[in-house]
Amino acid sequence: MLETLSVSSNQLSDLQGLETQPSLNTLFLSNNNIVSFEGCPLLPNVESIRIAGNPIVDDDPSGRLCALSVVGPSLARIDGLDVTIEERDAQYKYPVILSAALRAGLNFADLEEDTHQS
Repeated sequence: MLETLSVSSNQLSDLQGLETQPSLNTLFLSNNNIVSFEGCPLLPNVESIRIAGNPIVDDDPSGRLCALSVVGPSLARIDGLDVTIEERDAQYKYPVILSAALRAGLNFADLEEDTHQS
């Protein structure tokens, strides 16, 4: 059973093709060109993710919250740092549908632009 997957520094631009791995608990995605969580599978048991060095987190201050929303409550560490109580509280403020929307390619930046244009 696959428990750790490392695809860091592979010039990935998305997560399409990554399949749900029920036993996966650590995922290394650092230093790619990932711009959204589109295509990200369910990751029900991932406790740690490394995603720094990707536009999805480096260019978006809400990137950690996006990662937390997509992965879910099992996630305890992002880029080597514990998920904070404030981040966990922020995650629970958003409806469950947000996770599905992020997997479909929505970015928080898109939401902010729509809010400012209204």
